[in-house]
Amino acid sequence: MNDVRYVWGRWSPARLIVVSFASTIAVGTLLLRTPVASSGPALGWLEAFFTATSATCVTGLIVVDTGRDLSMFGQVVVLALIQLGGLGIMSFSTLGLIAMGKRLRLHHRMVVASTLGTPGGLTIGSLLRHVIGISLAFELIGALLLAWRWPAETVGEALAAGLFHSISAFNNAGFSTRADSLIGFQGDGVVNSVVMVLIVCGGLGFPVLAEISAWARGSDKARSFTLHTKVALSVSAALIGGGALLIFLLEARGTLAHLALPQQLMASLFQAVTSRTAGFNTLPVGSLHAATLFVVLLLMFVGGSPGSTAGGVKTTSVGVLLAFVRARARGRESVDMFRRSVSPEDVRRAVAVVAAAVALLILAIFGLLVTEHVRGPAELAGSMADESALAHEVVFEAVSALGTVGLSTGLTRSLTSPGRLIIILLMFVGRIGPLTIAMALGKIHSPGTYRYPQGRVIPG
Repeated sequence: MNDVRYVWGRWSPARLIVVSFASTIAVGTLLLRTPVASSGPALGWLEAFFTATSATCVTGLIVVDTGRDLSMFGQVVVLALIQLGGLGIMSFSTLGLIAMGKRLRLHHRMVVASTLGTPGGLTIGSLLRHVIGISLAFELIGALLLAWRWPAETVGEALAAGLFHSISAFNNAGFSTRADSLIGFQGDGVVNSVVMVLIVCGGLGFPVLAEISAWARGSDKARSFTLHTKVALSVSAALIGGGALLIFLLEARGTLAHLALPQQLMASLFQAVTSRTAGFNTLPVGSLHAATLFVVLLLMFVGGSPGSTAGGVKTTSVGVLLAFVRARARGRESVDMFRRSVSPEDVRRAVAVVAAAVALLILAIFGLLVTEHVRGPAELAGSMADESALAHEVVFEAVSALGTVGLSTGLTRSLTSPGRLIIILLMFVGRIGPLTIAMALGKIHSPGTYRYPQGRVIPG
């Protein structure tokens, strides 16, 4: 894929995506740094940078209390960053070009296709109309339902809180104006159900939602789902169902013990749903058993589906990787799923995505262990008891950042400045994707017409 000629030079789609997100974070940092964005003293540069990155990358990790430390203006800035980051900067700019009647240039099509994906034969314009229309419909309906159940002194405050949490949930951001996230709504079936639906739909991916929408309308183009949609739906269902069951079994005598059975089931399901990239919680994460945290960690690592507001290595990558392992175990060269063969290019990309994520996590975890080790015992009090606990919390924090989840066992606010910078980098790479970052930083060369002599390596 060659670079394209643009007003300010030669830009690949990957580089344009990276610059768009970085520019949004920079503007968000400047706005959050202003005194009017805070309810008290102005945020420091690193606090503003961290908050802007977390909002734009729809992560939800916080170093300041959104409801207490940010003013109404600051909360609006955070909400705008979440919406821009969730739907994608280039999606908005491309929609503007369509609205003005301009023909999309090739590089715009390439960038939006890279951000959202266009399976099922959908055109860019058609996909973007689905993106904006479906997003606004979910967010507005969710806002009204949440406002109905939200405790507030006035209708305006309830609507504002409902809108904030609806947008945050659909974009899988996990930001909340409540200090305890949604623990206070542990027994509220309406709030739990609405937030879960918003999270799941936002994490399925817009191409999948568009196919489901066309199928629901009875469109002739939707007689059967594409392989992408089948894999995304099946892996998502397995993760949510399996995760909920494990959380219920592991926490029945722990954090769920004080709840009635219906509430236990609802809390288990909610935690399984939100752990995949949303970051809300109705259970105290720091009090979960180690085995439960491991389940949550796996859910965070996988994340949502491509073309969605979610992060992680994506459901389709894991699905293809498991199919690849199954094919090799059976001695088959072809990787098959749902009676369809997966292209070798898709298999290689899935392996590369997972491998890149693991490699980045290893480097980041090592860096965090070094930066956070310098703190004294007094600074660790209330967050972790010893070096072993520090290692556990660092791993959890790193996976949460890379998966743009936002769950934390309590480490985020006590991170050192270098530690916060590492988390910022993980959130940024997790939102855009490690391969996209690599393509943006590197130069694109032609494949070449030669090959080196073949050698053999004995695998393990």
